[in-house]
Amino acid sequence: MVEYPLPKAGRHTLGQAVEASVATAFLLTGWLILDTLIIDLGPVRHTAKFFDLWAVIANPTGVLLRGDNRHLLSSALFGVICCATALAPLLTRTFPPRFARAAWFAPLTVLLVTAAVLYLRLPGELLHTPDTSGPVRRDLIRLANDLLGRGVTFAMRRLTVGGGAYVAGFASLWLATIGIRRWRR
Repeated sequence: MVEYPLPKAGRHTLGQAVEASVATAFLLTGWLILDTLIIDLGPVRHTAKFFDLWAVIANPTGVLLRGDNRHLLSSALFGVICCATALAPLLTRTFPPRFARAAWFAPLTVLLVTAAVLYLRLPGELLHTPDTSGPVRRDLIRLANDLLGRGVTFAMRRLTVGGGAYVAGFASLWLATIGIRRWRR
């Protein structure tokens, strides 16, 4: 592994390394352990961790309302991406200097992009109308979308952001702040 020496003013001090390690621990806790989304429907409570959000984006009603567990591969892959992104600021000495600066902002970028895609995806059209369908079929699909949309709207009112999102947001902002301080030196 190649180590790129940083200028003397940009080297990690022990305090910066500890601070970055604590922020990364908070970030991993928020992404992998704590719940990011919570939906309460009376006695039924479904939760999703951050690494499950790409599965929620792909199939929101299946994951949030039915507890669909057919998304394990996408969750595992996104979990690996999350871990690599969270650990990137700790490995900045192994990156070329121009990439080392970007590593401090990578967790915040992943968090914001995921939140934006999730916001834009929920709630959309749940059943897609094929181009070759007749007028009766299109009307039935439109009716089903309307009924499902009302149910999803009801469910989305009970959707809350869990503690994992707040902890991860705080930690990613903290890592970005550390990166800005290192950049200014």
